Amino acid sequence: MNKFTSVEECLDFIPEEEQAVAEILRDLALECIPNVKEKLGYNVPFYHRFGAICFIWPASVLWGKQKTYEGVRFGFTKGYLLTDPSGYLDKAHRKHVYWKDFSHPKSLDIPLLKSLLFEAVLLDEQIWKEKKERR
Repeated sequence: MNKFTSVEECLDFIPEEEQAVAEILRDLALECIPNVKEKLGYNVPFYHRFGAICFIWPASVLWGKQKTYEGVRFGFTKGYLLTDPSGYLDKAHRKHVYWKDFSHPKSLDIPLLKSLLFEAVLLDEQIWKEKKERR
C-alpha cells in the first residue's frame, strides 16, 4: 500500500469513480468548515478545526489487508453526538464514529450532508470551549 504525502496524492491514486465522489465530499468539507485544516490521517484526508471533524475514506485505500466496502466513506469522528433522527448515518459496532458510504456522485444528499457538517462544526467548537473552561 502506498504511503501518501499529500491529500492530492491520495486522490490521484484512487480510481476515477471514487475520485469523483471524494472530490465532491472534499469540496463540501472545505466549504462548510470555517478555518478548516486538511491533513492526512491513516493515509486518508481528515478535516479539523479545533479537533477532527470528518474524514473521507475511499475503499481503495485499505484499512488492513483487504477491501471491506465499496465507494467512498464519509465519516464523522464524533458522529454519535450528531442529530440524525432518520438514521442516515451508519455506525455498525462503532461507538463514536458514524459514516455514510457513497458509490456515485448522484447518491450524495448534499443538503443533508451540509446540515450534518454544520452541526459537527458547532459541536467541535462547543467541545473546545468546554475544554478551555476546564483548564
